[in-house]
Amino acid sequence: MKTFSAVILLSIITLTAKAQVHLIKQSSIVKLDDGRLYYTAKSYIKQIDSLDKVLVKSPNDTTALMLRSFFYLKAGDLLANPYAADKIFIDRLLTGKRMIEKALSLKLIDLKAKIIAAELCNQLSYRYGGYNSDLSWKYDSKTLAKYAAFQKRYKEEAIEFYKELAVLDKNSAWEYQKKMN
Repeated sequence: MKTFSAVILLSIITLTAKAQVHLIKQSSIVKLDDGRLYYTAKSYIKQIDSLDKVLVKSPNDTTALMLRSFFYLKAGDLLANPYAADKIFIDRLLTGKRMIEKALSLKLIDLKAKIIAAELCNQLSYRYGGYNSDLSWKYDSKTLAKYAAFQKRYKEEAIEFYKELAVLDKNSAWEYQKKMN
């Protein structure tokens, strides 16, 4: 009976540990600590649903806000969707940015949260820059000017975050300065 109880307890602990999301800071990026080479949303549906439920019950949960914004960041990166001017992914990145800003405004003190915020702004700058590449056939000049202003704004926000990160994380300061260019 003791052996059976120990096996059940061990399996519950293993399942619980596997279900949690673990983020690690590696150099100047934040990534999932699960051994995978790239992110696929299908792999994390249960964790994303769980975070969404937590945010419905408690919208000021800073950890859930940070983790959910991380998943929005990963859903909007280049491996997930290489087309820069995709409106769906821009909307997801904007949702993630709102979440991480809310977490930071609620006094979340975590270097990973600031890195996520900087990366979200950087991705948004890239995505809005995609509108200026060669889409004059698709959009009028007024719309392209609006997107250029968005790109500039998010690039400036990303630079501000990277400057702050360079001061806070001296070991990776060079990496942050490189991302400012």
